[in-house]
Amino acid sequence: MDVLLTLLISVSVTMIVVRGKIAEPLRLWLMRHSDADRISVAYAINCPQCTGVWIGLAIGLIVFPTFFFVSVLTFGTSLLASVVDKYLFS
Repeated sequence: MDVLLTLLISVSVTMIVVRGKIAEPLRLWLMRHSDADRISVAYAINCPQCTGVWIGLAIGLIVFPTFFFVSVLTFGTSLLASVVDKYLFS
């Protein structure tokens, strides 16, 4: 149950960073200061799968510092964030 709750929290944090109004100034600032010729942090922070991997990894390392749970949270967050983004924000 703890893993499921942590996974839902990770997806929520991912959606706040990728789509939330509270993180919009950060996203706009990164877009203005990024190099248009390369894939950068500005691109990654607008992608739910990219952001989900890093948020899942960070939360997984903090909450469950074992390899199995970290990998489940990392890839689970990425997968669920892309599904939520596709069906709720498209």
